[in-house]
Amino acid sequence: MQRYVFFLFTIFLTISGCQEEDDSLDGLVDASSHEGEFYEKQVKFLNKAIRSDKRNPRLYYLKGNVEISLHAYASALENAEHAIKLDSTEGRYYFLEGQAHYYLNNFRRALSSGTKAIKLKYKNPSLNILMADAYNNLGKADSALLFIEESEKATPNSIPLQKAKAKSFELKGDKMSAMALYKKILSVKPTDTVAYAQLIHYEVEQKNEEGAKLLITQANENEVSSLDIQLYQGQLIMGESYFDSAEVIFENILTVNPSKWEASRQLGKLKRKKNVPLEAKKVLLEGLKHTPNAKQLWYELGLTEQYMLRDYGEARKDYEKALEIDPAYLDARRALNNLRAYLRKLYAPPVTTTEEQTEDTGENTSSEE
Repeated sequence: MQRYVFFLFTIFLTISGCQEEDDSLDGLVDASSHEGEFYEKQVKFLNKAIRSDKRNPRLYYLKGNVEISLHAYASALENAEHAIKLDSTEGRYYFLEGQAHYYLNNFRRALSSGTKAIKLKYKNPSLNILMADAYNNLGKADSALLFIEESEKATPNSIPLQKAKAKSFELKGDKMSAMALYKKILSVKPTDTVAYAQLIHYEVEQKNEEGAKLLITQANENEVSSLDIQLYQGQLIMGESYFDSAEVIFENILTVNPSKWEASRQLGKLKRKKNVPLEAKKVLLEGLKHTPNAKQLWYELGLTEQYMLRDYGEARKDYEKALEIDPAYLDARRALNNLRAYLRKLYAPPVTTTEEQTEDTGENTSSEE
């Protein structure tokens, strides 16, 4: 979720701007204008208020919003559900519920909650962005674009909206349009980490190392950094065979966010390049503890088992697991087919030529005589 930090702030700031009467509670600090150290004070204040007025859904809603900013998504969800139980006619309560589900990666439930908010006539541009991002995460770019178009009517120059639109274009395979939007975002906001990361990633994919390095240099000059930018920098360094430096970068990323599966993947590949397959396997398995549905990690684990550890049975299971997650994953499909072909050849009975068969028959005949 690191790459969606921008989305959290956008939603919270918009909600704060739409609820002036809520933020006027005596003793409640405005969450949109203070650092995280104040959020705990808010929670304490709201807990005290709730103890005095347990049937007030608005208090649970406020507390849930603060918990979103604290990244306490499970608790925020509980408070949203409590508010809805007390009053199921308020669209903003369902919006809060949708946010919590979104950050817990329950994208279908986020869509369900958002749909209920819309039916209750709740209007907020960030609700459309929530719906669009949830659809994008489910791979439904066309549905996402419908909500983006609706939101553009209210906030045509919204940067989070442009990011969601770029993601939709990427899902549809229109990389050029997506990159054009990310460049547009940087022209407006030169310190946007997501735009830099996506543009760098695109250059890495195109094997344009010079273009990627130039963007990284620009990001450094603008004092822009993120785990994704560090990740692509590590890939470039690894490509130049500076394995130790790249290893430090990937390990630092995983220290900050162990669920960053792409860093686990790159570190596993690096360990294979350094010819330490057991360490590669350990890295990939550790990554799978945090992101068990990362098909790419299962694929890399299969490659490690097959080509370095020669454990063909485990390699087959790893490829099959990757395909169970995504039956259309071509890399895993090819690897599994190649493994099966290799095993058939390895364990097939020796082929006897016609000449050898004749000699064998002659020898047997002589022996019998």
